[in-house]
Amino acid sequence: MDKVVMQSDRLILELLSLDAHLVGFHNLMSDEKSMKWLKKAPSESLEDSKAKLLARLASPDKPWMEQYAVLLKPSSSNETGALIGILCIPRVSSDGEIPELGYGIHSDYWGHGYASEAIALFISFYWAEESITPCCSCPNYPRKDSKDSLEAYTGLNNLASERVLIKAGFRRKEGLKGVHEIVDVNSGEKVMEDVTCWTLERPRK
Repeated sequence: MDKVVMQSDRLILELLSLDAHLVGFHNLMSDEKSMKWLKKAPSESLEDSKAKLLARLASPDKPWMEQYAVLLKPSSSNETGALIGILCIPRVSSDGEIPELGYGIHSDYWGHGYASEAIALFISFYWAEESITPCCSCPNYPRKDSKDSLEAYTGLNNLASERVLIKAGFRRKEGLKGVHEIVDVNSGEKVMEDVTCWTLERPRK
């Protein structure tokens, strides 16, 4: 399968891979501003980012994992198509019926509408009738069908991410206390964060 999943006027979504995306992924994972909102400790080395990337790829134990590189379309000023972010389904609900949507954009590219554009691309792909795709680098474990709803979570003070989700059609569902595991960027310890849950239903025909 072609690694290019979908493209818009400005962006390309590709299945995330170690060979093609490690350097760009490391640039994102080591960006302190981005990691502040993703609630993760920044990568300290390329090897650290490599381990994080490999952990994100689908496997027989995690067949639901879908990870996409968000790339700028190549241009005269960006010949290689820089990786500016990631978009993913990192987990599903305990009953396997509600996938969680996650995303992150490098701080150098904030304020240009790239997150909204990437999410709109993914959603249109996810619910397309012909959408049967291998989960990242694990083609033997394809997503046979899409579910009827998606969820996303935002930290209580992440207003920018809330605006992105509202623009994409998500509606606020509920506030949840101490349910989302994050890494405290100051102490490096894992803590449980209060979050807001958002939901998006499959469009009715």
